[in-house]
Formats: sequence, structure tokens, C-alpha cells
Amino acid sequence: MSMHDELRLPPQALDAEESVLGSMLIGGADAAVKVMDILEPEDFYKELNGVLFKNMVSMVSEGKPIDIVTFVERLKSDGLVDNDNVFYVTGLMEAVPSAANINYYAEIVKNRARRRTIIDASWRATQQAYDNSAPLVEIEAELMDALINTADSQYVDAETAALESMKDIDDTVTHGVTKGIKTEFSGLDEIIGDIRPEEVVVVASRPGVGKTSFALNMAVRVAGKGHHVAIVSMEMSRKQLVNRMVFNHASIDSWYYRRGLLRKDQLPVITASMTWFSKLPISIDTRRGQTTEQIYARAKRLQLQGKLDLLIVDYLGLIRHSERGDLYQKVTATSAQMITYAGMLGVPVILLHQINRAPESRKDTRPTMGDLRDSGAIEQDAHHIWLLNRPIIDKNGKPHDKEYAELIVAKNRDGRTGLVEMEFIQEYTRFQTPSGFPV
Repeated sequence: MSMHDELRLPPQALDAEESVLGSMLIGGADAAVKVMDILEPEDFYKELNGVLFKNMVSMVSEGKPIDIVTFVERLKSDGLVDNDNVFYVTGLMEAVPSAANINYYAEIVKNRARRRTIIDASWRATQQAYDNSAPLVEIEAELMDALINTADSQYVDAETAALESMKDIDDTVTHGVTKGIKTEFSGLDEIIGDIRPEEVVVVASRPGVGKTSFALNMAVRVAGKGHHVAIVSMEMSRKQLVNRMVFNHASIDSWYYRRGLLRKDQLPVITASMTWFSKLPISIDTRRGQTTEQIYARAKRLQLQGKLDLLIVDYLGLIRHSERGDLYQKVTATSAQMITYAGMLGVPVILLHQINRAPESRKDTRPTMGDLRDSGAIEQDAHHIWLLNRPIIDKNGKPHDKEYAELIVAKNRDGRTGLVEMEFIQEYTRFQTPSGFPV
């Protein structure tokens, strides 16, 4: 920011501020309630105007009438009155002929306040950017949060809400278009329909069951339908992730690659699968120890480039959090932030989570929602909870096929729950429906 910029007055509209206050004095509580959900005291550029507005709002909240007499008395009792202030308050009523246009005046005041917020956030970001010790991604996250928080957030009436919902319903019935994303696992989609923007899906399992493999399988299926998928992995390297997806598609056991036993005749198949993978709209981030703020900032950057429809995070326990306290408190704070950021991004988020081995000590080893209760408040926070399981024996004590797996839809906030039977092909780390169709 140049010296010239520093000397410029911030955006303001003192006439509109005075017109809001004058309208409140003329129209009383009826006028005040029209703008109480639009403005806050901090939105007024002139500090005195913000103080006056705050006091009028307090009077409305207390059920007291507002007019020039009662308001001046209120100011006197709070020690906020001197001769200049009384003269100024009296003059506010002369600023407007009536309270009819109070909403219009309030929108002008809010507009200028938002502009000041953007200027302030940009100025702070500029200063931090010059400080090379400040983490870049945190500067970006703070700036984006400030810009997003300037957006409107008001109630809408039932008619408006109904029209919005009816459009979605009509699009679904008439054109087969939904706002959500299919997982492309037929049995799962039959139960849940799809996953919707802003929803957080927790996919949980014991260690070694295959939650990462399931998430990667889902990622390539979804990306294959043209949706942009971002994968954040704090457990595996980029090459490991790519190799899993490529060898899965090629139907080649990666064990041979890791042991240096691949045959030359397999190379064309792997090359073809690598070409296939390279054309998928998938973005991968494998930086370790990321915070929720960093995950959000990097995802937001992708979204601004038009490259984010679904976010997959592997996994919850590896997200770094500054919250003090025990693991329960940290996981609770982290999951709550991920819920918030899913809403801010407006995309579904798949959040992988590792539960303990307690189910293995039970007669019925199938995981339940209760196994999440020592993992913060994610049981309450998540929109969906899917529990992945690969049982060795069935409920009758008979051994399962080694490929048998099941996905338990334990929570579905807007629909049915149930169990999806699947096959897990170990050598390809592939989950598929029992009929079997490679991705």
C-alpha cells in the first residue's frame, strides 16, 4: 500500500449512517427490527453512530419504546450525553422525512463496512506477506476467511426457501440432475442416493481394513465421471497413492513392483493405466502435519481454479491442531472445524478416521457408532458415518470368503442406513460390488 493509499479516507457513508439512526428514532422499534439483522455497531464508520445504534438495539431487546425523549434519557443514564451529543441526536431526526427507506440506508452502510473489511484484511495480508517468517498458507487462509465473512448471511422467508428446494426437486425429476455426487458404488448409492455439497462423510475402520484403498477407489470412480477430486494424504507419499490407483486399474499386484519382479510384457498395461490416470481430474497433496486452516486454504485455491468438487482427507487423527487438551478435545475441535470448512467450500468432504481395535475383543466384531465415542464429537458432527469392515467369519460362525467386505452406513442424516456387501481384491487393493466391475 502506497503512502497515497494510507492517506485516503476509508469507504464511508455518514449521511446513510445518520439516516439509519434518524429512521430508528422516527419509526421506533418497528423500524429498528428491520435493520437489526443487517447491521452491527462495528459497521458504522463514525464511532458515536455505532454507540447510538448499539443503545437503540438494546432498548428494543429490553422491550422499551424508542423515541427522542426515551433515547436521550437512556443516554443520560449511561453517562453518554453531553450538550454536543444531545444536539447531534436531535438533529438525526431531521436527516430523513420518514423511516420508509431504512433498509436502503442500512444496505449502504453495510456495503461501506464490507469494503473497509476487505481493505483491512488486504492490508494485514500485505504486511504479513512482507514478513518471510509468516507461513504463506496461513496468510492466505486468514485473507480468504475475511473475504468470505463479508458475504451476506441472513434469514430467507419460507417462499424463497421453497422455490430454491423446488428447483432442485424439479431438476432431479425432469432432467435427472442432482446437486450431489454419486460414489459410483451401486449398492452404496442405492442407500444414500448421493453425497451433497457441505456434507461431511466420516469413513472409519480399524487399522489395516482398507479405508485408504476404499477412498482412492471412490476417488477414481468419481473423477471418471468428470468431477474434480482433491486428495489430502498425510500418511502416504504421492508416488504411493498414484501407484495404488494405477496398479488397481491395471489389475497388476503392486507386490511384484515393490520386489522388482515386474515382467516386461506388463509394462504396456501399466503405461496405458498411467496414461488413463494422468487424464483424471484429480489433485493430490501429501504434505504432512497440516492444520485444518492449511487444508482449507489449499482446497479453496483449487476451488478458485475450478478444480474442486469433492475433498478427501486421510486422515482425521493426523491433522495438526493447536487446541490444548486431551485427544478427545483435539479431535472434537478438528472435526468441528472441518464441518465449518466444508460449509465454506460448499463441497462434500470425505474424512477418513481410524478407530481402535476394541471391536476385535467382542463376539460380534462388526464396528458400531459406539466405537467412535472416544474420538471426539464426530459421531454427532458428521452428516454420514460409514464403517468399513472385513470380517473373517459371518454371524453364524461360518468363515467368509477372504474377499468379503462390508460397508455399514451407520448414519445418514437425511435418509436410510444399511449394509453394503462388497468384495475386496487384496492384490489390487480394489473394492467392488459382488458382481465385480473394475474401475
